[in-house]
Amino acid sequence: MSALVPALLLSLPLPTPAAPAAPMTDLVASVRVAAPEADVERLSRYVEVKVGEPLRPDVVRHVVELFYATGGYEDVIVEAERGPAGLDVVFRPIPAPLLAAVVVEGDRVVSPGELARVARLRPLSPSARAATWRPG
Repeated sequence: MSALVPALLLSLPLPTPAAPAAPMTDLVASVRVAAPEADVERLSRYVEVKVGEPLRPDVVRHVVELFYATGGYEDVIVEAERGPAGLDVVFRPIPAPLLAAVVVEGDRVVSPGELARVARLRPLSPSARAATWRPG
């Protein structure tokens, strides 16, 4: 019985490697960043998608990663709409919530400023809405 298992395994067909994905033939007609003008100027340098070239998912992913790396965005929506001249690509960065205030409620054992310093919270840092500390 033990000789039967290897023989059975050898007789099974080998899996064929997946065929490479067909290259995208849609050319990029336009690219824009849908954000406030100050953000557009700052983020445009990260946009590697080029007009007249095929839209490549790996390049789009890299642009999104670069937007995230700035620390100012919690999401980036990418839209590509087919138009008469090709694809119109739009990057829509969604701003991350910013720390607006540190509030201490109840007995003030520690000041809001001291609490922020100890917790290493900085004003307008991303990924926090507000910090509230309630003693005991």
